[in-house]
Parts: sequence; structure tokens; C-alpha cells
Amino acid sequence: MESCEEVGKELAEGEPCSTEQPHADVSANADTSHKHGKSINKGPHAAITSFKQDFNTKIDGVLTEIRIVQTDVKDCSGRIMEAEMRISTAEDEIQTLKETIEKLENKTKNLNNKVEDLEGVDVITCVYWAYRESRRQ
Repeated sequence: MESCEEVGKELAEGEPCSTEQPHADVSANADTSHKHGKSINKGPHAAITSFKQDFNTKIDGVLTEIRIVQTDVKDCSGRIMEAEMRISTAEDEIQTLKETIEKLENKTKNLNNKVEDLEGVDVITCVYWAYRESRRQ
């Protein structure tokens, strides 16, 4: 069986005391009845300890949520960096493709001009000049 002194130590160390009445009042001078029938003054230390335990529990919950948010932000940051890299690569490829299209458009324009020039030349004249050139060699 616990003595009243042992229960007083438990209260001082912040451990709960087994009493017949619940600890409803946590003010600095609140009295609770011990199971031996003696009145024990919890004092400000017990109230502070109780507050500290509640506060630590709530802070632990907040810190856990902060860690979850940090992980989510890191994941999003990584995805954003990947997207930026893909966009940059796509922009570089688009620039290369624009240059290729411009070159092909110029070639097509030149070929169209040559075809138009050749349409005005008589076929027999072309054959004659081709025959004449082949004989020179």
C-alpha cells in the first residue's frame, strides 16, 4: 500500500495519482483526496506538468503534420523541376524544327522557281544542248 508521502512524490514528478475523485481543478492550490482519505495539495508543479504534457502532445501532432507537408512540398518541387526540364527540352526541339522548316520552305521555293523556268524551255532545245555537251567531253 502506498503512503501519502509516496503519492506526494508521484504528484511532484508529474505522475498521476490514483484518487477517488477525478482531477477536475488544476489551479495552483487545488486539493484532491488521496485514496487513504488524506487531502493532498497538487500545487503549481502538477498543473504545469499537466499543461506541459498536453502542450507536448499537441506540438507533436503539429510537427507530424508539418513533416507531412514538407514531404508533399518536396515531391511537388521535384515534379516541377522535371516538368521544367521537359519544357526546356521541348522548346529547344521546337526551335530546331522551326529552323528545319524554314530551310525546307526555301528549298521548295527554289525548286518551284526552277520548275517554272524549265517549263518555258522547249524540250527539243534541251535535248540538243544535252547532246552537244555530251559530245564535247
